[in-house]
Amino acid sequence: MRQLRSPGLVVLAGPPQSSPCACTQHRCSRAAAWGGWRRRPQSTTAASAFAAAGAADTAVTKATGYTSLSVSARRACHTLRALPAGGAPVALAAASLATATATPTAAGVPGGAASLSQLVVAAAQPVAKLALFCAVGAWASRQGLLTADGRRVISTLTLHIFTPCLLFSKLATGVGLAEVARLWVVSWNMVFSHVVGLLLGLAAARLLGVPARLQPHLVLACGVGNVGNMPFILCASLAADTALPFAAALGATLATELALRYVALSNFIATLIQFPLAYIFLYKPPQLQPPASATAAAADGASSSAGGGSSSTGGKDSGSSQPQQQPLWRTVLSGMLTPPTVASLAAVLVASVPVVRDALYASGGSLVLVGEVVESLGAVCIPALLLVLGANLGRGPGVAAGRLPAAAVVAAVVTRLLAVPLVCGALLWGAWSAGLLPGCDPLSLLVMLVMHTTPTAVMVHSMASIFNNAEDEVAVLLFWQYLASLITLPLAISWVLKMLTPVAAAPGAWSGSAGAAAAAGAVAAAAAAAAG
Repeated sequence: MRQLRSPGLVVLAGPPQSSPCACTQHRCSRAAAWGGWRRRPQSTTAASAFAAAGAADTAVTKATGYTSLSVSARRACHTLRALPAGGAPVALAAASLATATATPTAAGVPGGAASLSQLVVAAAQPVAKLALFCAVGAWASRQGLLTADGRRVISTLTLHIFTPCLLFSKLATGVGLAEVARLWVVSWNMVFSHVVGLLLGLAAARLLGVPARLQPHLVLACGVGNVGNMPFILCASLAADTALPFAAALGATLATELALRYVALSNFIATLIQFPLAYIFLYKPPQLQPPASATAAAADGASSSAGGGSSSTGGKDSGSSQPQQQPLWRTVLSGMLTPPTVASLAAVLVASVPVVRDALYASGGSLVLVGEVVESLGAVCIPALLLVLGANLGRGPGVAAGRLPAAAVVAAVVTRLLAVPLVCGALLWGAWSAGLLPGCDPLSLLVMLVMHTTPTAVMVHSMASIFNNAEDEVAVLLFWQYLASLITLPLAISWVLKMLTPVAAAPGAWSGSAGAAAAAGAVAAAAAAAAG
């Protein structure tokens, strides 16, 4: 007898045997569904246990609407193909799988009674993680380990390889066309965030008397948030924290997987919005452009400072003069179709075709090696982005700090980090409380609220550099915003957690919890009978 280990599942099994996979939820091409197991000699109780495990797995999927719970859960399910033909180990393995996938319970989950100090600590931890990453990048820059050329190379690799792989691996496992339609609230939240931010930025620029030449930059800085790297770290850490009800309800692995999926979908939508906005606010007609050599130098500076914001950053170092060579609409369209955007579109299509999805991510799939390589490359994305961001911030506010009006800095910090989270958060919470956000679970609500709290995307500075349009002044705005966010982010996230924790811990907050618990109980009973 030996142990089989897989994320979230440890079972006892005999020698490996060739058999079809016992996975029904994911339509594995190797399986003849549960019928393949029934054709093999096994006890009646073992067959009942597998049937109950399949029922539990299917119940969770149907009730929650998730077409694919997680890569780890799917691979754990596929390890059952190595189990013996019958007996107690089979039933116990099925019970373990069903219990793992049926974590939510009708009686609510722990975490609802978390104290304010616990919530503050939980909110501060992901921000501290961000700060440590950036501190390493700043140290490496000061030591000469991460030079301007090095930042440019990392930014280019991030744009063309790491970010597309990250988005593909998070979306292709379960966010197909049907899931995008189901999660329309997450997509529209991005549109809503940008519209509110732009309107508040315009009002702040007018009220505080910001010079006209800097008003477009201020408005853009208030409307375009960092949805490329910071939310991945923030939401993943919050979802995996066992002191909070998200991990208590779904398990740390599944909660993290779903949080990253929501962030990836938001990132995809934001990419389609932010690049056109950058052109609208920062593009200067050809007759106003500087000579090509100056523009090329600006583009070099852009690529070295890119990579800390949205997926549009870091890849314009060789094509800075394109806006002068082709129509504006064509330039905007080509800018929207960046590698991350194309990868996201491809991922949605792959997730919509179960055969292709399982070939990449199901255990034993014909393309599983490709899926694992893509997942590994995507894991490099966030550390690389944060190192570059830290290196850029470590250089200080820049040469324009003395000539930028203080009103512009105050407007950028207060509007983006205080006004936008308050207004967007209040409206979003009100819509959810009024029942206007169907299909919105507590974890998706957490991700949507966190999206409003981040500072400006570094992509704004990159595009200002490409167009040679007050890039030094934009660098000052971003520098003070990111410093201030070390204080505002923990406060804003604590407020979000204070509101969401009782909701997420309440009975019935997670759809299908009662059915999942009943199915898990049936499997446990069958396992006990088989063991006896």
